[in-house]
Parts: sequence; structure tokens; C-alpha cells
Amino acid sequence: GISLFAIKNLKSNQYNFVESKILLSSERTGQDGDIGLAMMTTVKSGQELIFLCVIGRGPIQVWCEVYGRTDRGEYSTGKTITNYDVWHTVRIEMDPEINATFYIDGQQVGSYRPNDAKEIMGRDFTARLGVSSSMQTGIQAHFDDVRIGQFRKE
Repeated sequence: GISLFAIKNLKSNQYNFVESKILLSSERTGQDGDIGLAMMTTVKSGQELIFLCVIGRGPIQVWCEVYGRTDRGEYSTGKTITNYDVWHTVRIEMDPEINATFYIDGQQVGSYRPNDAKEIMGRDFTARLGVSSSMQTGIQAHFDDVRIGQFRKE
């Protein structure tokens, strides 16, 4: 398997966002693999906490989730069936209180605040574009209009 990442660090005492158009291509239709956009940090115990919006297979779906500290995910939005070769704009916003808001194609699809948010405050977050497949023939992905920055609370 292989994973490819582009990484940028963000300070959690700001109103941060990451956003990208993502597309799962029909040029490689292997059985496994996903593409996504994430904000992640390492918590006190050394475990990663990952806030992610993803296009995955089996069937092809788009959704957002939070995972990393347990065998099961901490949070997931609803999954929407999609197809190959369809662009989706995914966005994650994070405020200094560790309130995450998830958007797909301009629509808010969920929000989540970890129970231990106060312990996470002040930690750096990493923005990450990821492509993952357990097989070399498994996936071809596209990213476009990647934006990382701060937003203003209205």
C-alpha cells in the first residue's frame, strides 16, 4: 500500500479552515482506496486525532468523520452515494474552542466537539491531503482549488 500526503501546520488558537475540490477518478477502479482532506493533531496520550472529509469506495460515498483514538470512529456525518469523476468541494472549519464544522459542496453536513476539547486547545493542527490504497492499481485521485487559512466568525 501507499499513502501520499501534502502537509501544512495550523495554530489552534485561530479560526482555521481547510478546503479542496476532490475527485475519485474512474481511470483506476481497484477495489480499495480513498481520498480526503484532513485536519489532525496529536493529543496528550500521543495518539492522533483526525478530522476528515473523504470519498471512499464500497459503494462510492462522500462523508466526513473524526477518528484516531479508538478502534471505532468518534463521529461521522451521513454518507452520500456519489460516482467516479464527480468533483466534490469539502471543507473543515475549526475554531479555537475545537468546534469542528464539516461542509460538502457548500452544505453544512455536521459538527463535532470532542469531550476533551479543553485539553486539545492550543495544540498545533496539521492540514493534510491524502490518497490511500492498499494496492498499486487501486486509485487515482485529483485535488484542485486547495485553500488553507483563517476565517472570521460572524
